[in-house]
Amino acid sequence: MTDGALAVVEGSNRYDDLINDMKQIDYDSKSSPKVQYTDDSISFVRDRGTRFLTADFEPGDLIAFGMTILHGTLDNNSKIGRARLSCDVRWQPAADAMDERYVGKNPAGTTGIGYAELNGAKPLTEPWHIR
Repeated sequence: MTDGALAVVEGSNRYDDLINDMKQIDYDSKSSPKVQYTDDSISFVRDRGTRFLTADFEPGDLIAFGMTILHGTLDNNSKIGRARLSCDVRWQPAADAMDERYVGKNPAGTTGIGYAELNGAKPLTEPWHIR
């Protein structure tokens, strides 16, 4: 697990206090708070009396979870210079209206600057989730 594996916070799908707060974030607004919940994940997990869950993932492995699971990646400490590559895919019911910010030939994205706002398109020196 040295290559920046995915980690989830056990039981976080039942943290109604946090889930309700997160549902109040205005993701359309450039003045929204950071998407990241805490800068000190270890203290958060200890304070909640829970643990991080992860695994030795192999190519082709899949983990599926709902939007209320606190999750993130661990630091990549590969001793052989290997990078972890993952894909975050989200679905919605076909009957739900499409969010026009994310579909079409040139989607605007959350802040209106298109895919350039995504963390994967930013320099590694730029802070994540800054709007």
